[in-house]
Amino acid sequence: MKNKLDKKEKIIWLKELRSGKYKQGKDELYTKENDSYCCLGVARACGLGRKSNSGNELLSMTFLDQEIQFDLGQKNDNGMPFEEIANWIEKNL
Repeated sequence: MKNKLDKKEKIIWLKELRSGKYKQGKDELYTKENDSYCCLGVARACGLGRKSNSGNELLSMTFLDQEIQFDLGQKNDNGMPFEEIANWIEKNL
């Protein structure tokens, strides 16, 4: 299980989550109707991971184990703000 981020990837993702540039959404990486992102969608927007042809699901987030992706998605969809998710990533990954 890959549970540590590459230092460069981690810095990029944390910076973007804390930037205030992204409106937080849930259930999808990106929702065009209200221009919102989940925490994994922010990772995708800053160039981490690879999106499917449909654009709605990740085929691979090679930088992050699937179990952790699921856990982060749950945190996001259950209302944990990006700042708290970033703090969790910083401490645990």
